[in-house]
Amino acid sequence: METQSKASESFLQRMSRPVSAPVVDLFRILCGALFVVYFIRLFLEYPLYTSESGLLDHELHRQLFWFTKFTLFYPGSPAWYKIGLLVTGFVGALCIVAGIRPKLACIVTWVVVVSVHRWNFAVINVDDSSITLLLWWLILLPIGHTLTWRTVRGLSDWKKECRSVVDGFFVRAFFANLFIYYLTAGLTKLGSGLWREGLALFVILNLPLARTQGMWSPEELPFLWVGNHFTMVAEPLFPFMVLLPKHHKLKYFGGVSLFVFHLAIPITIGVPYANFALILALVLIFHEELGDWFQGKAGEYELRKIEWSAPRGTRTLAVSYLIILFLAMQKNVPVLGKVWEAGMGVLYLGGVAQEYHLFDWIDRFNWSIHHEVVVTNGEEETEVVSTELFPASVRGFIVQSYLLPMRWMRVPRPLTGEMRNSVLRRSAQRFVETHPQLVKEGTTVTVRSRVGRLDRQDMTGEQLWETQLMTFSVSQGQVVFSYPRMPEGKSS
Repeated sequence: METQSKASESFLQRMSRPVSAPVVDLFRILCGALFVVYFIRLFLEYPLYTSESGLLDHELHRQLFWFTKFTLFYPGSPAWYKIGLLVTGFVGALCIVAGIRPKLACIVTWVVVVSVHRWNFAVINVDDSSITLLLWWLILLPIGHTLTWRTVRGLSDWKKECRSVVDGFFVRAFFANLFIYYLTAGLTKLGSGLWREGLALFVILNLPLARTQGMWSPEELPFLWVGNHFTMVAEPLFPFMVLLPKHHKLKYFGGVSLFVFHLAIPITIGVPYANFALILALVLIFHEELGDWFQGKAGEYELRKIEWSAPRGTRTLAVSYLIILFLAMQKNVPVLGKVWEAGMGVLYLGGVAQEYHLFDWIDRFNWSIHHEVVVTNGEEETEVVSTELFPASVRGFIVQSYLLPMRWMRVPRPLTGEMRNSVLRRSAQRFVETHPQLVKEGTTVTVRSRVGRLDRQDMTGEQLWETQLMTFSVSQGQVVFSYPRMPEGKSS
């Protein structure tokens, strides 16, 4: 027992080795800025998803996913209430940047973000979960001791702050999270046929969720094959940078590679928040190098250790989270695969739901879909850009997934048809409301789609099959469907 106690104490000491306080707070400031931008996005997306009249049937979602009822939003809540919650989260993000009661600000912002995620659960993705991940770690990290509004106003000696250090336990616990993230995202791709064949990146960049859909042809496949395999090799290796000594050349090479890798993804695909969150992690990965830079700026000042102790039980909470997260990532793994759903359920209930199977799902979700929207008024036909019906974004692709033989979120089988009908009804209603000059009494709107999988058998989408998605008209101010026929009482 004594030997075990000494080993535990030694491990705790190594985990708690001091780190530069201003580096941790630099991470806080940059994360806070990312939260501010994220809330601006939530405001802009409000009519599409958060509003009662948007593309999502929130009442139906509460029936489909029972845990989404644990939120500050509720069906029938007025717009001022919902927007007020978003404003509260936005102010919290600003306080995180300024260092004004940053721990409390993180908790308030985290509660608002989790509530938004559960309200809009049917379209959340890795961008959203990465925001809750950063907030979770900021609640635990020793932030707010330096680089606050007091520093800017000259009420605190910035030179002393630059020479300050804090307990590094939670910084290194964060590194453990990075290991789970990258090893899961990287190694699970080995089980994907498209990734092993070198086709995954080509297919991903030509899906509707990508900004570059239609820009890549089979002639560029050799170039994308290299990028495909670079991803498979580099992703599992990125977190090992934290084990390299200060100023090691491989560490700098890894840092540049990680930066370029995660910058390329939002440029081509459009999941910025997850990737910028991982770019910001470089601040902590290079905490020693940045700490030396801060101390150099301070000049000849004595090193000052900030006496900060984490609230009781938070170390245990962080370790427990990492263990549960590890188990939740074991989907399809023999024996451990049986516990992943329980682990994921705990994470969802705790408001820190994470999913690190990034793009290893391409073999199931390699669906391409192209819409043709034609508005007929008498003998006159007008073709409308399809993005007027479904937004050209990752969330827009997720919404469309519920119309296809794939489901972004698993929907209980008896209600899959109702989920599909809900998306059709609401997208049609939104189209009518946003095009009052085009869609009038007696006008008919027909939506035809070309749907199919992109794979080795069809690299260019030539074999997509054509189908009529829906036809609707406006009668006495109401949307009436002629195809598909909606159940009784379900027309908008």
